[in-house]
This record gives sequence, structure tokens and C-alpha cells, in this order.
Amino acid sequence: TLPAECSAIHGVAAADAWSPDTVRLGMLLPSSGGLGAFGPSMAQGAFLAVDEVNQIGGLGTKKLAVILCDTGTDPDQSVALAQWLVDQAQVPAIIGPAGSTNALRAFNDAALAAQAVLITPSATSPALTGQQDQNLLWRTAPSDAIQGRAISAYLQAEGLEKVAVVNRGDTYGNGLT
Repeated sequence: TLPAECSAIHGVAAADAWSPDTVRLGMLLPSSGGLGAFGPSMAQGAFLAVDEVNQIGGLGTKKLAVILCDTGTDPDQSVALAQWLVDQAQVPAIIGPAGSTNALRAFNDAALAAQAVLITPSATSPALTGQQDQNLLWRTAPSDAIQGRAISAYLQAEGLEKVAVVNRGDTYGNGLT
């Protein structure tokens, strides 16, 4: 039984998701909370990839399925759902979470011990770079250390000497600042 926060199985019929002929992946993305506006489009990108893999025959003889869960932009919810995905759904990999704090917590508190890959599409905190991750924590967006230098160079080129920064008081906001 899926947790209430896990609203969809994509790629195969729900009845086939638990078949030995299906490779399940987890997806932890926000559809509610502070980052809720960004999760649905990220999920659609992953769904497209799953559809394309399955249309060419899947992975060998197996179909690919993804279980979509709403993190609510909440680190505790991200950890609980990541734990369910690795323990109950037995996924080898998780796409997401979207936020840096959520990604770090889900990885360190659930995915790492299960030796599951966690690949976040949007977590950018420099704190991800220094993790002892056994090559299991990946991201597709560049670190804020790179983005911060680019913003600084641009502002200096524009002749600005003083800048005020208002940021989120979390791993993402503090890392970018």
C-alpha cells in the first residue's frame, strides 16, 4: 500500500508495479509546500524519460516504473518517504528531493544506509559536494558555489560595490549567500 503522500505510479499499471518484471524508482518531489510549484514540471520530465525507456523495450526484459511522492518541501517528510521507498518499495534509486536540506537529509538518513542512489534535479547547496557519499549522491544542477561566483562577477562588472542579500535560512539559502 502506498503512503498517502505517494499519489502515482508511472510507467506501468499499478498492478504491475510490484512484478519482478518491473524496476521501480522512487521520486521525491514537492507538489505542496514552499517549492510545490516546481515539483510537477520536474515529475513530468522524469515521466517522459520513463515513457521513452519503456517504449524502446524497457531495461532488458524489464519495464521501468516510478513512484511519485510529495515531500511537501518538508525535510522530515522527505526522510520518512525515502525510508519507505528503500525499505518497502525496495527502489535502487530515488529522484529528488528538490531542496538542498531535503536532499541531504533523505540521503544521509535513508538512502545511504540502503545503498540507494539519490539524484536531485535541483539541490544546489555546496554542502552536497563534501558528503561522504560512496558515489551515491548525485545532482544535475551546478553547486551554488559556482552560481554565487557568477552572480558576484556580474554585479562587480556592473560597478556595484555593496549588495544586500536576503535569503532562506536553510542549506540552500545560506550556501548561495
